[in-house]
Amino acid sequence: MIKMVKYSVNKELSWRKLGDQTVILDTTTNKQVHHLNETASVVWEGLTNKLSINEIADNMQKQFYDCSDNILEDIEQIITSFKSKNLLNEK
Repeated sequence: MIKMVKYSVNKELSWRKLGDQTVILDTTTNKQVHHLNETASVVWEGLTNKLSINEIADNMQKQFYDCSDNILEDIEQIITSFKSKNLLNEK
């Protein structure tokens, strides 16, 4: 179930959109590079623009016409992955 939690992007990260994908550089601890696919990039962009999960879902439905019926759960899984990699903080 989706929790109504606000997230903020880790300020120690650098990122750049390359076409329909995003590359994130974690310069803090282990200097990891994260490559986001098109779907995760839409979620990332929404979070960096301080959109709600519902607004991100609306953007995904506009961009990908054949979105999953479980789009909110898909977004939650992506956010969980971002959190596990210390890309996001909960507010």
